[in-house]
Amino acid sequence: MSAQIVTQFLRLRRSIRQHQVLLDRASATRAMLLRQAKVLDAGSPFDRARAATYRARHENINPFWHAGIERRRALGRQLLDLAPAFDAATTFEQRLDLLNVNVADRADITPGAGLVMIVAGYCREDSAARRREEFNDGALFNSAHLEIVITMADSATGRAATEKVLVDVFGPAAFHMLDEKPKLHLVSTTPEGAL
Repeated sequence: MSAQIVTQFLRLRRSIRQHQVLLDRASATRAMLLRQAKVLDAGSPFDRARAATYRARHENINPFWHAGIERRRALGRQLLDLAPAFDAATTFEQRLDLLNVNVADRADITPGAGLVMIVAGYCREDSAARRREEFNDGALFNSAHLEIVITMADSATGRAATEKVLVDVFGPAAFHMLDEKPKLHLVSTTPEGAL
């Protein structure tokens, strides 16, 4: 294991996690301000000035929030750039340990999977701590996923691949989107000839 690469990864992971906390706080504050403004708008007409104040505060936070999203993307790019060197410098078991993958979840991961696949494909970063979460909200996942999605949306081949996946998964012939009516038939509750 290369100590320099692992140290670089650990510092990057710490930065990504700290940034996630700040971005979550900013998102919660934005949502709270809009919610309060809507509540005040629905109430007394005398509260309109306070609602406007909440909306103005929301607008003041927006540039910082958007800058935070851009910073998340930049951190995701750094993580993706570091991944090949990290994979080369560590063994599969070391990667799982450094990503805090629970021993119970390791059987699901293909042996030899790299950093990006474990974080963005299997979504197993800090798997024990996130076991009961409905959606994957891991800091490394969010950063890597944002960079991957925007990069795919910005390139012609990425858009074509995305459209193909969406058609395969959600298209008219896709397994999950079959809209078939249930095969029902009417059954009489009275015996034939009883009437």
